[in-house]
Amino acid sequence: DLDSEELAQLPAGTLLQILEVSGRRAKVSAGSLEGWISKATRLNEPLVRKQSAAAAASVHCDLKDPAVGTKYEAKVMLAVHTEASSASEVKAKLKPGTVFSVVELCPIDRYRVKMSARMVTGWLSLVA
Repeated sequence: DLDSEELAQLPAGTLLQILEVSGRRAKVSAGSLEGWISKATRLNEPLVRKQSAAAAASVHCDLKDPAVGTKYEAKVMLAVHTEASSASEVKAKLKPGTVFSVVELCPIDRYRVKMSARMVTGWLSLVA
């Protein structure tokens, strides 16, 4: 129902899993969220696009050797800090499902990386 309550707004680039399709609407999941979205505008302009298998395969899950250029998908809410130190100010939080790229490695902690996603660049930890 187009008049239903809004559950959340997902950032551009969020990976979605399509669970069901009904006309212009699709039931999707993104991290722990599940709900219905419009696939296209009233003029049939796409609001979502299918990700190629090659692009999906480029999202990395192995934390063994983080490297610059590697893409990860946030599985939980991640705090993004202004500096490499985890004691620095939190400038943003990445929602589950957000894909980000590693742009720099911390020289003293191999699992602390400078990352870049659509609207934010900062430091986070790849492990809890």
